[in-house]
Amino acid sequence: MRLFRRSQQYGATTADEAIRIDPRPPVIYLRSFRDDGERLVRGYATPSRLLSAISSALVIVSPEQELALNLRRIGPVIAIGKPGETLPELGAARLYAPHDRWQEIVFGLLDRAAMVVVRVGTSAGVLWEVDQVLARVPRSRTVFLILGVGEAIVAGAREIERRLGMELPLPDLGEPESRAGRFLRYVFTNPAGPIGAIVGFDVDGHPTVEPIRRAVFRPGDLAHSLRLSPFAGPFRSACRRLFARLGLPWHEVPRRWVAVVLAVTMGWTGAHWWYVGQRGRAMRRLVFLPLAVGTMVLGWFEAGRWMLGDRRSFDEGVRVAFESGNRRRSD
Repeated sequence: MRLFRRSQQYGATTADEAIRIDPRPPVIYLRSFRDDGERLVRGYATPSRLLSAISSALVIVSPEQELALNLRRIGPVIAIGKPGETLPELGAARLYAPHDRWQEIVFGLLDRAAMVVVRVGTSAGVLWEVDQVLARVPRSRTVFLILGVGEAIVAGAREIERRLGMELPLPDLGEPESRAGRFLRYVFTNPAGPIGAIVGFDVDGHPTVEPIRRAVFRPGDLAHSLRLSPFAGPFRSACRRLFARLGLPWHEVPRRWVAVVLAVTMGWTGAHWWYVGQRGRAMRRLVFLPLAVGTMVLGWFEAGRWMLGDRRSFDEGVRVAFESGNRRRSD
C-alpha cells in the first residue's frame, strides 16, 4: 500500500494544474503540517499499537483525500505545502510558498476562496490561521473540521468556541480516563459514535454541526467505504448533510477507477459514458447495441486509455461534462 501511495504522489496534481483544470474559486484547506500523511483518525484505530499499524498500512485513501474529494464539488482544493518535502501529500493540491512570503500568499488565497476549511488544532500556527480566517472570511464561507477524539481534540474545539464567542453543539469527543474503560470502548465500539465533526455557518452566521460517525448505514455511503478507505462513507455522509443544511449543491464526482470498471464490464452499453456525464456518447453507444462485440472491444480500448492515460485529462473532461449537465438541469 505504501508503494501504491508513493506512486500516486509522483503524479499528484499541483495547485497551478488544479486551478487550470478547474477555474472556479478554490477551496482553501488549512491545517497543521503535523497532520500531513495521517492515515487513521485518532480514536478510530484499535488500542494496540501493532493492530493500529496494520490498520494504517491497509488504508489506501487518507482522511485528507476523502475530504478533498467531497470539497471538489465546490471548487479545486488547495493547501500550502510543507516546506522541504520531496513529494506532496495526497489530497488537496499543494502550493509551495517561500518562507518570507507564506503569510502574504495565505491572505491572497483567503480573499478569493469559495470556502476555507480549517482543521482544528492547538498549535500556534493553526490558531494564527483561525484568527486570520475569522477576521477576513465571511462566516458563510468558513468551515471548521474537528477530526479525532481525545483531550487535545477537545482543547482545539474549545479554542474555536472561545474565538467565536459561542458554544457549539458538538458531539462528545472525549475518551475514557481508565484503561479498562478505554479497552471496553474499543471492544464494544458504538458504530454511531463520532470521530469528529464538521462545523459550518449559514448566511446569518449561525453554526450548524454535523458529526462524523465511525460507521454509516445509507447504502450509497456504505458502498464508498468498501474499498480499503474506512473514512469514505463517514466523510461523504457528514459533508452531504452539511451541504444540504447550508444550501450548497451536491453532485457526484466521477472516479476514474469506477469509469474504468464500467468500461471493461459494461462498455458495450455505454454505461461508463453515462457515469462520467457524457450522455450524447452514451446514447450513440446504445444505437450500436446490436453490434455488441464491436462496442465491447471499444469499451475495453476506452478503459485502457483512461487507465494508462493522464488522470488530469480525465478530471478535466468529466468536470466540463458535469458542469454542462448541471447547467442544463438548472435551466
